[in-house]
Amino acid sequence: NQGDQLDFYIKLPKQALNQLQMNKLCFWQYHSLIRIYGSDGGLIYSYGDREYKRGKMLGNEYISAPIPRYCFGSVIHIEVKQVQAYSSSHITKFRLMNAGEAHLYPLLGNRLNFALYGSLLLVSVFAISISLVRMIGVNQDRKGSLVTMNLSLFLLAMSIWQLSSRRMFY
Repeated sequence: NQGDQLDFYIKLPKQALNQLQMNKLCFWQYHSLIRIYGSDGGLIYSYGDREYKRGKMLGNEYISAPIPRYCFGSVIHIEVKQVQAYSSSHITKFRLMNAGEAHLYPLLGNRLNFALYGSLLLVSVFAISISLVRMIGVNQDRKGSLVTMNLSLFLLAMSIWQLSSRRMFY
């Protein structure tokens, strides 16, 4: 419920995943203020404070928090404070990733969906373009082009909806 707070304590591996790149802790959270503290108690990441104070609603957020090297081999503390009226009922899955790969976090477990709906998105945009050219062009097959256009617009809307609901547009 609003005002509830969850505290997560995560023991990090002794070494960073990649010594050349920053490492990031990736996860999803709903309608929450996020604060991550290092082993020394110092704040290393914060999300939502400014937005919440300005009256903006915090939504379904993808968090990609940089983790400093000194935190490895110790326990970090993640504080999640619910700021909306309803509690979050999902299970938070934390994943430590190289900074260069952190943008791929939404695709984990969704590769088939991304391939299917991404392809559908591209095909529908192509079909809409062809339909427009045929409707405006010399042949002017308006009835056939209109059917193709309507079907393509439906498929475009469906692919955008699915990619968005599966958090692949961010």
